[in-house]
Amino acid sequence: MDEIRDFLRSRSVANLTVVIINVAVFLILSCFGDTENADFMAAHGASYTPYIVQDGKYYLLITSMFLHFGLSHLFNNMVVLIFMGDILEKKLGKIRYLLIYFGGGIAGNCLSVYMDIKRAEFPVSAGASGAIFAVMGAILFRLRIVCAAQQGEGNMPILCRIAIFAIIEHSKAKAVIA
Repeated sequence: MDEIRDFLRSRSVANLTVVIINVAVFLILSCFGDTENADFMAAHGASYTPYIVQDGKYYLLITSMFLHFGLSHLFNNMVVLIFMGDILEKKLGKIRYLLIYFGGGIAGNCLSVYMDIKRAEFPVSAGASGAIFAVMGAILFRLRIVCAAQQGEGNMPILCRIAIFAIIEHSKAKAVIA
């Protein structure tokens, strides 16, 4: 138990708060229904393009970031977030971290709405993937700048290239899961 307490104490405050909110929302919703049921999730804040565009429920662009379709969806997103988000918050601070997290989540949801309209398909969607991709993108961008500054633009060290490749590949895998 001490290890868990020490781990949580070592985490950045804003990122840990976001993770705790996501888990709390999932647990509360799980008590009232099936978090893998699209109708249940749509009724409780998931993104659904007709609700956003026709009914003006723009808040769904934010609330859907805190809902997850099942335990594995929540677990996968929160494991990535608790480590990646922590790294970014420690480097950029709470405010910039939260701006990237929420800005990326909202932008991802807006893109999802746009694509739904373009394809004329309207699935219910939820999850923190857009926000997590923004966090990973910011880390990737920062890593690229640090590596370029250390070695010059053309001579990026092999470890930096491997790290960038790993983040990109992980992002592709998360797109399927999330």
